[in-house]
Amino acid sequence: MKNFNSNRKFPLAHIPSSTIQYCAKQEEQIACLKAINRHLSRNGLLAFNLILPSATYSNNLRFIRKAKYNDTIVMRFISYQPNWQEQLLKVSLLFEVYKNGEIIKRIYDASIIAMISKRELLLLLEETGFKVKNFYGDYSKSKKILNHAVIEARKI
Repeated sequence: MKNFNSNRKFPLAHIPSSTIQYCAKQEEQIACLKAINRHLSRNGLLAFNLILPSATYSNNLRFIRKAKYNDTIVMRFISYQPNWQEQLLKVSLLFEVYKNGEIIKRIYDASIIAMISKRELLLLLEETGFKVKNFYGDYSKSKKILNHAVIEARKI
Protein backbone atom coordinates (compact mmCIF):
# COMPACT_ATOMS: atom_id res chain seq x y z
CA MET A 1 0.00 0.00 0.00
CA LYS A 2 2.90 2.35 0.72
CA ASN A 3 5.07 1.35 -2.19
CA PHE A 4 3.48 -0.27 -5.20
CA ASN A 5 4.08 0.09 -8.89
CA SER A 6 1.82 -0.82 -11.74
CA ASN A 7 2.65 0.42 -15.18
CA ARG A 8 -0.94 1.59 -15.56
CA LYS A 9 -2.93 4.73 -14.81
CA PHE A 10 -6.46 4.61 -13.42
CA PRO A 11 -9.28 7.18 -13.35
CA LEU A 12 -10.32 6.15 -9.81
CA ALA A 13 -8.66 4.84 -6.67
CA HIS A 14 -10.72 3.67 -3.70
CA ILE A 15 -9.34 2.97 -0.23
CA PRO A 16 -12.11 1.04 1.60
CA SER A 17 -12.86 0.55 5.29
CA SER A 18 -10.57 3.22 6.76
CA THR A 19 -7.61 1.17 5.47
CA ILE A 20 -5.37 4.23 5.09
CA GLN A 21 -5.31 4.39 8.88
CA TYR A 22 -3.29 1.17 8.95
CA CYS A 23 -0.44 3.40 7.79
CA ALA A 24 0.25 4.33 11.39
CA LYS A 25 3.07 6.82 10.79
CA GLN A 26 2.72 10.07 8.88
CA GLU A 27 5.53 9.14 6.49
CA GLU A 28 3.65 5.92 5.65
CA GLN A 29 0.47 7.91 4.93
CA ILE A 30 2.42 10.26 2.65
CA ALA A 31 4.07 7.34 0.83
CA CYS A 32 0.67 5.68 0.33
CA LEU A 33 -0.96 8.83 -1.04
CA LYS A 34 2.01 9.57 -3.32
CA ALA A 35 1.90 6.02 -4.71
CA ILE A 36 -1.82 6.40 -5.43
CA ASN A 37 -1.22 9.79 -7.04
CA ARG A 38 1.39 8.29 -9.39
CA HIS A 39 -1.15 5.72 -10.56
CA LEU A 40 -4.06 8.08 -11.16
CA SER A 41 -4.72 9.48 -14.60
CA ARG A 42 -4.94 13.25 -15.08
CA ASN A 43 -7.70 14.63 -12.81
CA GLY A 44 -8.14 11.13 -11.37
CA LEU A 45 -10.38 10.70 -8.32
CA LEU A 46 -9.38 9.26 -4.95
CA ALA A 47 -12.28 8.15 -2.74
CA PHE A 48 -11.87 6.86 0.81
CA ASN A 49 -13.24 6.97 4.32
CA LEU A 50 -11.76 7.13 7.78
CA ILE A 51 -12.62 7.26 11.44
CA LEU A 52 -11.99 10.72 12.88
CA PRO A 53 -10.61 11.15 16.42
CA SER A 54 -13.33 11.38 19.05
CA ALA A 55 -13.39 12.43 22.69
CA THR A 56 -16.00 9.70 23.29
CA TYR A 57 -13.75 6.66 22.83
CA SER A 58 -14.46 3.96 25.36
CA ASN A 59 -12.48 0.89 26.30
CA ASN A 60 -15.79 -0.79 27.18
CA LEU A 61 -17.12 -3.27 24.65
CA ARG A 62 -20.11 -1.79 22.83
CA PHE A 63 -22.64 -3.83 20.85
CA ILE A 64 -22.65 -2.90 17.16
CA ARG A 65 -24.61 -5.38 15.12
CA LYS A 66 -26.44 -8.67 15.09
CA ALA A 67 -26.64 -10.80 11.94
CA LYS A 68 -28.67 -13.95 11.46
CA TYR A 69 -27.83 -16.76 9.04
CA ASN A 70 -30.36 -19.63 9.22
CA ASP A 71 -29.93 -21.01 12.77
CA THR A 72 -26.69 -19.08 13.43
CA ILE A 73 -26.46 -15.61 14.96
CA VAL A 74 -23.31 -13.48 14.95
CA MET A 75 -23.05 -10.61 17.44
CA ARG A 76 -20.38 -7.93 16.92
CA PHE A 77 -18.88 -5.73 19.65
CA ILE A 78 -16.22 -3.00 19.50
CA SER A 79 -14.04 -0.99 21.87
CA TYR A 80 -11.53 1.81 21.34
CA GLN A 81 -8.41 2.58 23.35
CA PRO A 82 -6.74 5.84 22.28
CA ASN A 83 -3.11 6.79 22.74
CA TRP A 84 -3.43 10.56 22.26
CA GLN A 85 0.28 11.26 22.56
CA GLU A 86 1.21 8.88 19.73
CA GLN A 87 -2.03 9.55 17.77
CA LEU A 88 -2.78 5.84 17.67
CA LEU A 89 -6.02 3.99 18.33
CA LYS A 90 -6.36 0.36 19.38
CA VAL A 91 -9.58 -1.00 17.90
CA SER A 92 -10.78 -4.25 19.45
CA LEU A 93 -13.50 -6.36 17.88
CA LEU A 94 -15.29 -9.29 19.48
CA PHE A 95 -17.54 -11.60 17.51
CA GLU A 96 -19.79 -14.08 19.31
CA VAL A 97 -21.28 -16.89 17.25
CA TYR A 98 -24.45 -18.58 18.50
CA LYS A 99 -26.10 -21.68 17.10
CA ASN A 100 -29.58 -22.64 18.28
CA GLY A 101 -29.26 -20.10 21.10
CA GLU A 102 -25.93 -21.40 22.47
CA ILE A 103 -22.56 -19.70 22.07
CA ILE A 104 -20.24 -21.87 19.97
CA LYS A 105 -17.35 -19.50 19.26
CA ARG A 106 -15.74 -16.21 20.27
CA ILE A 107 -13.41 -14.44 17.89
CA TYR A 108 -11.27 -11.54 19.08
CA ASP A 109 -9.35 -9.19 16.79
CA ALA A 110 -7.38 -6.05 17.60
CA SER A 111 -5.66 -3.52 15.37
CA ILE A 112 -3.65 -0.37 15.90
CA ILE A 113 -4.57 2.44 13.52
CA ALA A 114 -3.57 6.07 13.11
CA MET A 115 -5.79 8.82 14.43
CA ILE A 116 -5.91 11.43 11.67
CA SER A 117 -7.74 14.70 12.26
CA LYS A 118 -9.61 16.51 9.51
CA ARG A 119 -7.03 19.32 9.50
CA GLU A 120 -4.13 16.87 9.30
CA LEU A 121 -5.83 14.94 6.50
CA LEU A 122 -6.34 18.08 4.43
CA LEU A 123 -2.63 18.92 4.81
CA LEU A 124 -1.61 15.36 3.85
CA LEU A 125 -3.75 15.49 0.72
CA GLU A 126 -2.41 18.89 -0.29
CA GLU A 127 1.19 17.76 0.28
CA THR A 128 0.70 14.67 -1.89
CA GLY A 129 -0.91 16.41 -4.87
CA PHE A 130 -4.64 16.18 -4.16
CA LYS A 131 -7.41 18.75 -3.85
CA VAL A 132 -10.49 17.83 -1.83
CA LYS A 133 -13.61 17.81 -3.98
CA ASN A 134 -16.06 16.65 -1.29
CA PHE A 135 -15.82 15.97 2.44
CA TYR A 136 -18.83 14.18 3.94
CA GLY A 137 -19.75 12.93 7.39
CA ASP A 138 -21.16 9.63 6.10
CA TYR A 139 -22.10 7.65 3.00
CA SER A 140 -25.35 9.61 2.69
CA LYS A 141 -23.24 12.68 1.86
CA SER A 142 -24.09 14.44 5.11
CA LYS A 143 -22.28 17.74 5.60
CA LYS A 144 -22.35 17.12 9.37
CA ILE A 145 -18.91 15.79 10.35
CA LEU A 146 -18.79 13.84 13.62
CA ASN A 147 -16.57 10.78 13.94
CA HIS A 148 -16.49 9.54 10.36
CA ALA A 149 -15.44 11.08 7.07
CA VAL A 150 -15.93 10.17 3.43
CA ILE A 151 -13.56 12.04 1.14
CA GLU A 152 -13.39 12.59 -2.61
CA ALA A 153 -10.14 14.20 -3.77
CA ARG A 154 -8.88 15.00 -7.26
CA LYS A 155 -5.32 14.63 -8.45
CA ILE A 156 -3.92 18.05 -9.27
